[in-house]
Amino acid sequence: MLIVARTTALIISGLILFGLNPVPANAVNVECRPLDEAMIERRVDRILSVPGRDAQTEELSLLASDWKAHCPEARENASGAIVVSLGRLLDRRGSRLTAASLLVDVGPNLRHVRRAIRRALADEKRRDRAALRASFPVIPTTYRIASTSLRCLLNKIRVGTRDAVLCRFLVDRQ
Repeated sequence: MLIVARTTALIISGLILFGLNPVPANAVNVECRPLDEAMIERRVDRILSVPGRDAQTEELSLLASDWKAHCPEARENASGAIVVSLGRLLDRRGSRLTAASLLVDVGPNLRHVRRAIRRALADEKRRDRAALRASFPVIPTTYRIASTSLRCLLNKIRVGTRDAVLCRFLVDRQ
C-alpha cells in the first residue's frame, strides 16, 4: 500500500505542477526565442542533485515554466543536446512525468532518448508488477499513467505524431 500511496502522491504532484502558470491554448504572444542548452543542462543537473522531494519539485516547476515560455516551434525543434539533457530526468522516477510532458513537445530529435524511455518504461512496468504482487488480494491502480505516457513517447518516435489515447495524461503545451 505504501508503494501505491507514493505513486499517487507523485502523480498528484505532477498534475499540480503542470497546473502552475498555464499558458492558454490560444495564446499568440509567446515569444519564439531559442531554447538555452546551457540553462536547461544546469536546471537538469540541479534537479538531479538537489536533496529532498520538495526542492526537486520546485526545480522541476522552474524547468517546466521556462519550457512552456517558449513557442511550440522552439520546443519542437529542440536540439539533440537539449533532448538528451531532458532525457536524464527519466532516470529518476519522481521526474518521469514532468520529463515526458516536456519531451512530448519535441519533434524528430525525440529519437535521441529512445533508450532512456525504454529503460524508464521497463522500470515502471517492474514497479507496477511488484505493487500488484505486494498488495494482493487488493488490486492497486495508478492507471499506469507513467508507463502509458512513456509509451506515448515511444509511439511518437515511431510514427512521428502524438497518439490521443497514449498521450492522454500529458499536458498539451501547444
